Amino acid sequence: MNNKLPTFQDLKSFFKDNLRFIITIFVTMMIIYGLAVSYAIYSDSQIKETEEISTITGQVKPMLTVEDYTKLNKKAVSFRFYVENEQGAVYSNARLLKSILLSEEVLAQLESKVAIISPVVTKATPEDMLNVKFDSTTNALVIEVGTGDYNNNLDIAQVIFEDVKAGNIPSFETRQVVILTKPQEVNQSAESAMVSTKVNVSDTNYTLISVIVAIVSVLAGVFASVIRLIFKKEVSDVFNASFSEKDLVLDLTQISSEKERVAAAQQAVNHPQGRKCILTEISLPEPISAGLLSNNKQPDDQSENILITDSISNIPSNMEFDEIVIFLLKNTTTKEWYKSQRIQLANYRSDIKIILI
Repeated sequence: MNNKLPTFQDLKSFFKDNLRFIITIFVTMMIIYGLAVSYAIYSDSQIKETEEISTITGQVKPMLTVEDYTKLNKKAVSFRFYVENEQGAVYSNARLLKSILLSEEVLAQLESKVAIISPVVTKATPEDMLNVKFDSTTNALVIEVGTGDYNNNLDIAQVIFEDVKAGNIPSFETRQVVILTKPQEVNQSAESAMVSTKVNVSDTNYTLISVIVAIVSVLAGVFASVIRLIFKKEVSDVFNASFSEKDLVLDLTQISSEKERVAAAQQAVNHPQGRKCILTEISLPEPISAGLLSNNKQPDDQSENILITDSISNIPSNMEFDEIVIFLLKNTTTKEWYKSQRIQLANYRSDIKIILI
């Protein structure tokens, strides 16, 4: 207000007047965020009979749910091995190795010895049941088989193990293969720890996102409050009451005590002494108006010191004033009324004092 930086009292008044609106925006955005998270969690937990394109084979395959993968990985079997090329460099491309295992030639070779099917998730494809990982801590490749049945897993893993050991996997012919472990059941406790870690990371992410959303919600509430005040029809905290450099603007809204605020308003009107015209769109609060009239010695005479009116157009053209005082009641006086009075006051040479209360 009045082309000055906001003070602590200005900010305090702003938040006091707009706290309910800011809280409403905050709660609304948090509810929307909560519903979005709930829907995402709900959607992930549902079994969807949809299809997706495999990023490895390029073929259309059914989309499995988290529950499906949990069933497949029960009593999974894996083995570990180490591969070097001619230069002694470590072979670490797990994605390429999985693509090779799922190629038509290799897959047909494997399925001629053992059926790669799942007895618990019938829509699962070999891509879902065969997994290849690279352990960067040991530079070992890990082939894991998960069909949901331990004996089935062991049979499939054993066939792949023999082919890897014999060098029957394409691109392994010229590489040195070192077997580290035989096919064995995956350590479920280690897998559970890994899942637990993932869950904790996910929870941490949700917590971080929730904090960010909460902060953004508060800022959005503040921003929306400022925008609302700018376009509000009534005079507010962000309204600039000054029309010219000669205007004297007294912001009494920063005085917290009502008694002091009333006394300050009366003093502002009475000083300096002279003939005063008070403009106010609505009736002034009783304590202020009563105090002003008590100082008006001749209220029914044309020579009265103070004249209170709601429009400058109501004043006889032959009356002159030493000072014109405009009362702006925050959140009550309309900007349109104030603008109308200022346009009409361009015809007056009297000093102008604006009192915000």
